[in-house]
Parts: sequence; structure tokens; C-alpha cells
Amino acid sequence: MKVVLDYNVVFSALYNRGAAQELFVKNHILRTFEFLVPDYFWEELKRLHTKLVKITRLSHEEVEFLLEKIGEQIITIDRDVYEEFLEEAKRICPIPRTFLMLP
Repeated sequence: MKVVLDYNVVFSALYNRGAAQELFVKNHILRTFEFLVPDYFWEELKRLHTKLVKITRLSHEEVEFLLEKIGEQIITIDRDVYEEFLEEAKRICPIPRTFLMLP
């Protein structure tokens, strides 16, 4: 199953160490999901890296390790693949707060 991720899911996996983290741990082994992210996802993570370290109370090395393990499960989609659909997506979901909760 293909699942589009955003920064908040990864942040939750690092911060709460609950269901979101369990999802990545299980998927690391079972490969049930194909996680997809837009190309700007990594820029956002890089920009917020210091904040991640501070808020999660993990060391820089621990955050890097976990992001590496999560990153191994993620396929990055280049903007040119989805750019032509952005206007339609904004029309369908002008406030992108609707999301799918995974068990």
C-alpha cells in the first residue's frame, strides 16, 4: 500500500515513540507500506533538525540514526511528477487537514 507522509508523522515517531514509531519499526521488517514524500520533505526535516534534537531530547546521532532508518523506507517524489496536479489538489482540499489514520 502506498502512503503519503508528511513531516508530522515522522516527528511523532521521534517524539512520542508510540504508534507512529511502531509503524516504522514494523514496516522496516515487513515492508507493508511504500511511504512517499514530496521532494521538499527532506529540506523541511533538515531545516528543523535542531528543533527535533531539542524537543525529542535525543542526541544528534540518535536523530540521525532514526531518520536514516525511516528514510530507507521512503520514496521521494520529484516536484515535476506532481506539479501539474497541484491546482486540482488545492481545489479538492483547500485546507489539507484531512488525513488517514493508520492502525
